Amino acid sequence: MSIEMNVKTFTLEFYQKKSWGLFSDVTGEIVDSHDINPIVREVAYECGGLPRALVTVAGALKNKKTKYAWSDAKQQLRKSTLTNIKGMDRNVFASLKLSYNFLKNKELQSNFLLCCLFLEDYIIIR
Repeated sequence: MSIEMNVKTFTLEFYQKKSWGLFSDVTGEIVDSHDINPIVREVAYECGGLPRALVTVAGALKNKKTKYAWSDAKQQLRKSTLTNIKGMDRNVFASLKLSYNFLKNKELQSNFLLCCLFLEDYIIIR
């Protein structure tokens, strides 16, 4: 039984390192800030190790330099509730919602929603 437990521990640590690496690659140097780093790690943890969630949230927050912005993001991720969308992971939903909320204006938010209507890799001609 202890061997199985060690394998699970190793697997979890491996995925946490990979997730953190992906998140910190996208966010950049802000992860090195001593006062913000613990909050940044909590935000990354809220993404549930899901690559799409990690990249989406990191991209939305990469230019945020205050711990207040990061704390707000952490709270938004934790408070996002998913109501009955079959096949949608809570972490992915929360990261998309956060990304939408961080868009600077209504026009960008409208474009975001419009793009959601198209299939992945669909060519949109303007």
